[in-house]
Amino acid sequence: MSKLCARRAALTQTAFAKTYHFPIGTVRDWEQGRRSPDAGSVVLLKMIQADPKGVERIIAKVA
Repeated sequence: MSKLCARRAALTQTAFAKTYHFPIGTVRDWEQGRRSPDAGSVVLLKMIQADPKGVERIIAKVA
């Protein structure tokens, strides 16, 4: 799912992790199939998939 979100957001893996405040190792583990996102991460990934720029705006407000 994170790979799809990264493509939708048009970001590299590193930029995706930085933009959405995920540890890069976590994103790599998801994409390599070593780990699955927890429930909260799944919700955030779905939100990013639906509206990447909207999620970026929200993160900017609360960060």
